[in-house]
Amino acid sequence: MLLESVLVVAAVSLVVVAMIRFKKPQNLPPGPKPLPLLGNLLDIAPFMPDVHLGFMKLAKKYGDIFTLHLQGDTVVVINTASIAREALLMRKDDFSGRPQSFVGDFFTRGAKDLAMGDFSPTLIYQRKLVHRALRLYMPYVEDNLTNEIHELSKRFKAANGNPIDPKNDLFLAILNVICKMVLGQSYSMDDPEFLEIVKFNKVGFRLMKPVSIYNTFPWLLSIPTQTSRDFYWVREKQAAILDTKFLQHKKTYNSEVIRDFADALLKAQEDIQGEDDIFFTDDHLIMTINDVFSAGSETVITTIRWLIACLVNFPDVQTKVQAEIDRVVGRERLPGLHDREKLHYLQAVITETHRFCTVTHLSLPHKATCDSSLNGYFIPEGTVTIFNVYAIHHDEREWDRPSEFNPNRFLDSEGKIIDVAGVKSYLPFSAGRRVCSGEVLAKKEIFLVASRLLHEFTFTNPVGSPLPDLVGEVGMNHFPKPFQVRVVERY
Repeated sequence: MLLESVLVVAAVSLVVVAMIRFKKPQNLPPGPKPLPLLGNLLDIAPFMPDVHLGFMKLAKKYGDIFTLHLQGDTVVVINTASIAREALLMRKDDFSGRPQSFVGDFFTRGAKDLAMGDFSPTLIYQRKLVHRALRLYMPYVEDNLTNEIHELSKRFKAANGNPIDPKNDLFLAILNVICKMVLGQSYSMDDPEFLEIVKFNKVGFRLMKPVSIYNTFPWLLSIPTQTSRDFYWVREKQAAILDTKFLQHKKTYNSEVIRDFADALLKAQEDIQGEDDIFFTDDHLIMTINDVFSAGSETVITTIRWLIACLVNFPDVQTKVQAEIDRVVGRERLPGLHDREKLHYLQAVITETHRFCTVTHLSLPHKATCDSSLNGYFIPEGTVTIFNVYAIHHDEREWDRPSEFNPNRFLDSEGKIIDVAGVKSYLPFSAGRRVCSGEVLAKKEIFLVASRLLHEFTFTNPVGSPLPDLVGEVGMNHFPKPFQVRVVERY
């Protein structure tokens, strides 16, 4: 009898708490009515994992900004660039926070990285540190990439025009560039640790979705499913690789000789000792390395894979890019970063790849750091905001036939690249306080890899094989499904 009474009281308490939590403040953006405990989970469940499409459907009924109750939070979803820029740029301090989530905490030791960390003096310091390190590294980007692209070209040539999946070859090239910057080392294609890194990146990015059922029901991880085993395997593998490398660096660290980014972090940790408002532990260091190490390579690799998939699907675009490279660069030398301002069509193709494929369908959730407003609606402190980047990139009011791949939309009447920043419905790297820290580096890497590969090779579809699928798979990022291509030397 006592147990039954306790259960009844607990159940009633949960319902009351849920009703209080879901009580809608005045002038909050409209949205579907939430259910106790479940919130609006059932409104988007039919669309999982393609939550962005569910958000687009809800936007047709409730407008470009609407409210949901998900994962125990009040969530405002933004589906248009004008409101996104209001939040990210005009009110950037108001929406610079990051909400706590079970999945985010699970993989980042309690949100001690750049991506998942809430806005704080420690996060500000971390971002400044990463920007400073990247600026120091920029003069060496082209040389390091040149070496890795040379090795990549050798691997492509060794295939002798036979069908290959370019993913691991691209992963090795970009990972080695990042590894040299962060840890001062590189890998070979058959290195067992490299293969483990490829695997844990693939599995980890699939699990870290902005909207995950595990954030609502963390206890599901206690059920022995393949997904729960993957969660623990990724975290254990991440620790086995990164903790080992960090400890090795710490043993050989000399504050007078900064060898790489990891040493710069250790030096920074020394320099801030005694500053009360910055809490910077070894876990912060390791998770910062992880962000640069994993996220810094995965996004670039995914973008280049999408670029190749699009070029194979649209061979006339590839021919036009190569004609521009031949005209501007010629065949006596390799393209360089200094050629970027003259290779307008190639820039347009890369920009259209960002828009058309949208590597990040949904932004990582932001959080209102204070009471604020958006588009005339009241947004209370603590409200989670999600930006539907896919909807922004495919807004029919902003783009002519957005479902078509058309690089010409980014060229003016003279064939020159249009500066889309702040003008078009285009946010591949986000904006404001939480803009991607590696945006400048990523753009240079993507341009150099694309220009040099297309200078030397043509990517074609193997005879009898289906064209690369342009729909893809959704996790933390939007990934191409595995595909094969023939990589044919041009001359």
